[in-house]
Amino acid sequence: MSSSEPTSNEQPNEPTPKVGGKNVESVVRSSTDSSVLTNTPPHPRSKKRNIDSTNVGATLRVTPTNPAPSTVETDEDDSKDDPNEGNRKPSRPRSWTWEYFTKDPKSKPSHPRSKCNWCGASYAYDSLIEMLNNPYLPTKKEGEEVFTAVTFDAEMCRKALARMIIVDEIPFKFVEGEGFRFYMSIVQPRFPLPRRITIPKDCWNLYISEKNRLKTVFKQPNQSICLTTDCWTFMQNLNYMCITAHYIDHDWKLQKRIINFCLIKNHKGETIGKKIKRCLLGWEISRVFIITVDNASSNDTAISYLRTRMED
Repeated sequence: MSSSEPTSNEQPNEPTPKVGGKNVESVVRSSTDSSVLTNTPPHPRSKKRNIDSTNVGATLRVTPTNPAPSTVETDEDDSKDDPNEGNRKPSRPRSWTWEYFTKDPKSKPSHPRSKCNWCGASYAYDSLIEMLNNPYLPTKKEGEEVFTAVTFDAEMCRKALARMIIVDEIPFKFVEGEGFRFYMSIVQPRFPLPRRITIPKDCWNLYISEKNRLKTVFKQPNQSICLTTDCWTFMQNLNYMCITAHYIDHDWKLQKRIINFCLIKNHKGETIGKKIKRCLLGWEISRVFIITVDNASSNDTAISYLRTRMED
């Protein structure tokens, strides 16, 4: 057998195809080295970013035969990005109450808490009612914020109830009515409603406090008081007398207060004069400017009696 003939395991040498006068292998090798081959088209959702050549050396292998370009284009798929990657600013809580509260970093993750920016009180996240009932939360108005305390005070509620009964002339048994008690259970369930026996004590205490406050006004220096008085007889043959004080306050407003409403024995001038004197001593009024009475003859005797007992 001739040595020039190929054996059964050997393939005959086929000529290498040529492209433009060059072998295909050399064309492929040269195009790979010079990055002539076209890349696959990028994904529609991918994005390209330029990386500076100074940072490429740590990740890409730079060789003399494969010099690193000035910029390298890389493809990144948005679907693979980590949402918490990078220094992205944390989202702001949606509730407006977080403008006045700050998360407590010392609280346990299982029981997170927050602190009020004004009073420093600590609240749990789930105690929304306590946070909204904070007395330092602002009352929002048009164009401004006004901070108003909204705390619950049982003593002030009892005084306000006593004042309502006095001003509106409501009977004491009103506080035991079914409708009023149901209304208060909705408005303020924590308020202990007084009974009709205890509400008169609240009215009396309110009278004493207002009397002491008015006494301080009458004791001010250069404070003059004008009095008006009148007497009449009721259908039950009872004699009444009323004394009203008129004065000007520090705001230069005319004020009037009934300082005495009492029974008298008769309409004699001396009896009227003694009642007026006792009333002035009880209120500690020392400066009386004018006393106005009607044209009854007994009033002349009452004024004469007061002149002898009062200093100029």
